[in-house]
Amino acid sequence: VFDAARAFLDKLLPEDRVMVGSLFYIGPAISADKSRLRTSIDMLPRDPGSPVFAAVVRPLSTLKPESNRKVIVIYTDGNNAKVGPFPATFADRILSRVENEAVMVYAIGFDGVAITKDMKSIATRSGGRATELKANDNLGTALTEVADELHHQYLLGFTPATFDGKIHKLEVRVQKTGLLVRARQTYVAVK
Repeated sequence: VFDAARAFLDKLLPEDRVMVGSLFYIGPAISADKSRLRTSIDMLPRDPGSPVFAAVVRPLSTLKPESNRKVIVIYTDGNNAKVGPFPATFADRILSRVENEAVMVYAIGFDGVAITKDMKSIATRSGGRATELKANDNLGTALTEVADELHHQYLLGFTPATFDGKIHKLEVRVQKTGLLVRARQTYVAVK
């Protein structure tokens, strides 16, 4: 896992800013200093459980003041073990925050443990994706593909008809067949 995280850092551009964390630990502030980020990876403690929703909420709070594109990449089984008071509606609240704060989520799952429906929904609706690795798949390769994808995206913009503060559905289509479009499925028309 650590080798794959280092490979992911190697694929980032000099202007990319990153924060390293685990389910229970958040490293130093967001930084473009790859040496410092590698040290953060080396210092990650072993996690005793799987409170994946908490591991998504922490970076959401940290990313809030960032003005650039916000992305969370999480390597997870997608389960939310009861290592805290997480009600059944917690996934809905996380999805709402992801939509309102315009954060993309990429979830990469362990071999043999399916990513939960909630985590897949959060990733897909955010414009990211959920990927489940197989026994022979390489985590480093999967993370490298995420980095490549993040560096090869288009930015489309429009002005909504109304600014009502509500979440609206969004669909992006292309005329050419055979292409895969991965985009946010909603937007918030901020008042």
